[in-house]
Amino acid sequence: MKKSNLITTIILLIGVTVLWGLPLSRLYPADPTETYTFHIELAQKMAQGKFIGTPHFLYQLLVITIHKLAPFISFNIAGYYVIPICACWILAIITEYNIRQTIPFSHFYKKEFYSIPITLALMIITPISLFTYPRLYLGYIGITMYHSATTLLAKPICLLILNTITKIFKHPTYYSKKLNLSLFFLTILSLITKPNYIICLIPAVFFVIIYKLYMNKLINWMSIIWSLCFPALIVLGWQFSLTYLNDPTFIKGGRSSIIFAPFTVMSFYSTSLLYDFIMSILFPLSVYILFWEKAKNEFSLNLAWLIFLVSIFYIYFLGESSRMYAGNFLWGGQITLFILFVYSISFLFKQQNLDDFYFASILHKLRTKFFLCLLIFGFHSINGLVYLMYVTQTGGY
Repeated sequence: MKKSNLITTIILLIGVTVLWGLPLSRLYPADPTETYTFHIELAQKMAQGKFIGTPHFLYQLLVITIHKLAPFISFNIAGYYVIPICACWILAIITEYNIRQTIPFSHFYKKEFYSIPITLALMIITPISLFTYPRLYLGYIGITMYHSATTLLAKPICLLILNTITKIFKHPTYYSKKLNLSLFFLTILSLITKPNYIICLIPAVFFVIIYKLYMNKLINWMSIIWSLCFPALIVLGWQFSLTYLNDPTFIKGGRSSIIFAPFTVMSFYSTSLLYDFIMSILFPLSVYILFWEKAKNEFSLNLAWLIFLVSIFYIYFLGESSRMYAGNFLWGGQITLFILFVYSISFLFKQQNLDDFYFASILHKLRTKFFLCLLIFGFHSINGLVYLMYVTQTGGY
């Protein structure tokens, strides 16, 4: 590892530990929402009974494994601290790498000068919800959620999946066994962590395939079918059966079914859904509108948008009969929106010559589309810091 990469990694690890350590220290042992308590107690029951008690069991499996390998680490410490912090570390490293690859060369600053603070901001990013304080989370598409370790655990896996899918679509004639195997195992890992992202990705990929067929473009069928669709179909089928066709004794709410319920779930938490939605996506929306001519031709950005739009259908139009207001379809929106933020900020930096921006007058900088987008990103980041402190102080949403 290069010295600069090592320093970058150390800064990220320290920064993430400090940022996430604050709210996590408030959630343990009180856990006002009892989310961690539920999953950790389920892990203990699974360890004792040697059974799978949830369709997405990776978090529980990791809690059990850590405790078995290091008995001095309790189930609670593993679940509240070790797994969330390690997941944050991995997510930060992958995110920083994604952003650094797209930042143009500058004679005055290293790329890490931009990628590190942006990555740390993304680790706590939230909708711009200050104007509805203290309602900072409910009704919005939250992006950063300190109360759900499984969602956090899924984010780095899902980001890697989109990186891989993008490569496959961009290079349809290139066959890589390593790439296909990576996608295959990442798909399975994502599903057993939290299936929400894959159920958004599959319809989006289907739309992309229809478009490419219409445009008479090549498609890497082998990778899409065997590395993504096949494992997704098998695992999702098993998860659907366990959750909706049998009696899920250890799942909150018991047996349930998916129902069509337009705006029922989200309107329970907010009466200003359109405002909340816009404030949730203001940064990526601004980037896309202001750089429309180039954004419409950026495949990876458009795919990230498409996956997010699929998640919007789940969030606002579907619910579960026995746990309607649990908002379990919201997790997909939070994951897809986080990834959309990553791809949007990466796209934004590709549009700006940083040396020209550095030498420009202050007045000229203030009038650039690049600065306006960064300003909006800054508002999201400041709001994220406020939400972090709110959770640290209250332990609530």
